[in-house]
Amino acid sequence: MMSYEKLDCWQGCHALALETYERTDELLKRDEDLALRLRACAIRAGARLAFGDSSGSERYRFSATFSAMGYLAEFDYLLKLAHTLGLVSEETRAALDALRGRAWFYTARMLEV
Repeated sequence: MMSYEKLDCWQGCHALALETYERTDELLKRDEDLALRLRACAIRAGARLAFGDSSGSERYRFSATFSAMGYLAEFDYLLKLAHTLGLVSEETRAALDALRGRAWFYTARMLEV
């Protein structure tokens, strides 16, 4: 197991990425670009955390964590857009937003240390 896998923030982002893939199949048929962008943000947030943790540098860790927060914020906006346009259900929006909120909380805590 890699050290980043033990981080609560990475676990939250990983859960978000998995659930995003699970819940965006229908969106993929309706708006491929939006679905792919949602998926990319979810993946990149976790990937940045993994990169930062493995860098061995506090500076890179901070920068990568800050970048992950940006991807989570972008995910939030894209999800709101998809829901407002009627492309994802309220159930899907709520489920993904809850996971994004969990990932955001733990990622933000990494910046406080």
